[in-house]
Amino acid sequence: EHLTYRDKSRREGIQLLTELEQRPAVAEPATAARRQALVWLNGQRSDIGLYRDYLQAHPNDSAVKKRLAQIQSDTAKRTPPVAAARPPVPLAAAPTPLPTQDVFVKRGFEALDENQLDQAESLFRQALEIDTDNAGALGGIGIIRLRTERFKEAEQLLTRASRVEPRTAGRWKQALNTARFWSVARAAEAARNGGQLKEAIRLYQNALAMKPSETVVRISYADTLFAAGNLDDAMKNYRRALREDAGNGAAQRGIVNVLSQQGKTQEALAYAEQIPQEQRNKIGGLSNLRAQALRDEATIAMEQGDLVRAESFLRDALALDPDNPYIRLDLARLYRDLNEREKAKNLVDGLLASEGDLPDAIFIKALILSEE
Repeated sequence: EHLTYRDKSRREGIQLLTELEQRPAVAEPATAARRQALVWLNGQRSDIGLYRDYLQAHPNDSAVKKRLAQIQSDTAKRTPPVAAARPPVPLAAAPTPLPTQDVFVKRGFEALDENQLDQAESLFRQALEIDTDNAGALGGIGIIRLRTERFKEAEQLLTRASRVEPRTAGRWKQALNTARFWSVARAAEAARNGGQLKEAIRLYQNALAMKPSETVVRISYADTLFAAGNLDDAMKNYRRALREDAGNGAAQRGIVNVLSQQGKTQEALAYAEQIPQEQRNKIGGLSNLRAQALRDEATIAMEQGDLVRAESFLRDALALDPDNPYIRLDLARLYRDLNEREKAKNLVDGLLASEGDLPDAIFIKALILSEE
């Protein structure tokens, strides 16, 4: 289709689009682009066949009929009278000028093709000053909005372009679908950031119904499910994202977080450690996970009465996650049980200084003081 935006390649583009019309998967947009190219073409006598070929397949297209009639009329006017005694000398027909608004649209797409967005928009707006319902100009500005990620505006403009000229609506179909998808995805993100998790989940589901393979959005959806406490569905979506994008760090981190939240610390750690080092670095927080695993081991050791081994686990955990108040609290309890009240008291005082009124720390301190 992009070949039809330039005069030098427009005829080549029309021929290619004619061939593409025979393929069902792209027939609709190819027909729309071919029609628009014929309307824009600076037609000459040699181009009449292009119009007749199109009209043979689309005999009721009034715009192309009108353009063909205009070219035939202009060509006839420029043909000199034939002398009786001399054979006619064919003259090259001058190009038929495009309507002014279509000139602006053509130049706008040429600027857009060069990524000159400001210039392209200025040209499209000049076309709209002449014809407020010019589908090419509306669609062109819609494409600009899509490129600058103003998705809601892009959706509105591309929808309007499709409605004002339904015959060429197929030309905007792919861009319109993209704009709709990202418009909904952005609304879901805004809802999540605003704490409206239920609404965010609904919007993410709507977006993924349009583009199920968009991994970035699926991970955001899974993150929202995780935040809402729906761990099973979050896990399903993290795993699906990994199937579509193997090695995705955000999905791997999500799986580790779900397993950890489910109390499956050892499984989470085992999963994280089988990930290649380069990818593992992207996950982050593994020191905290290892610390939690050691804390769990300490709990088991304490239940078995092995307090010395439990102390070793908790010291190692504290070295990995020194800011974790609960490891310090476990260690303070352990020191109290070992009758090392001064160590316990120091840990509790440190906790209260850093964490404020932590109820469990206050309780442990009260027990220590009552035993002195």
